[in-house]
Amino acid sequence: MRNCPSTFNCVSTAARSSDQYAGPWLAQERTPAAAADTVTLAVRSLFPSAELVASEELPSGQYVRFRVSGKFEVPDELEFLIRPTGVSGRGFDADEKGGLLTTFRSCAGSVKCTHPPAVMPCIASCALTNALPQSSIRL
Repeated sequence: MRNCPSTFNCVSTAARSSDQYAGPWLAQERTPAAAADTVTLAVRSLFPSAELVASEELPSGQYVRFRVSGKFEVPDELEFLIRPTGVSGRGFDADEKGGLLTTFRSCAGSVKCTHPPAVMPCIASCALTNALPQSSIRL
C-alpha cells in the first residue's frame, strides 16, 4: 500500500505520519477475493456512485481501487490490498490462523485543509469499517 502524500488529506495503513495513519483490519472471509467482494459491497452501500477503477489478483493478494464523488469536483480515491497473514502449507495450526490483512489508503482528491489533518478520508475509512459486516472484520 502506498504512503500518503504530505500535502493532501489522506489516511493510510502505510502512512509515516501519525496524523495520517489508520490501522489495518483482519477480514474473516476465506479468500482475498471474497474479502474484496465484501469491501466492494460496503463501499457501494456507502457511496452508490462509486466507480470500481481496478480489481486485480496480485501475487501479494487482492487489490481493489475505487473512485468516489467528493465534496468538490475532483474525485476521492479508496484503495485496498487484502492478503493472507499466515504461512500456509506447513501443517502448523498457528500458520492458518489470523484472517486476511486488509490494508487501505483513502485520499481526498482536492481538499487540502491543514486543520484538522486527514478528516475527510478518515470519515470515509471509518464509515466503511462500520459498514462491513461484523463477522467480516476483526481489529
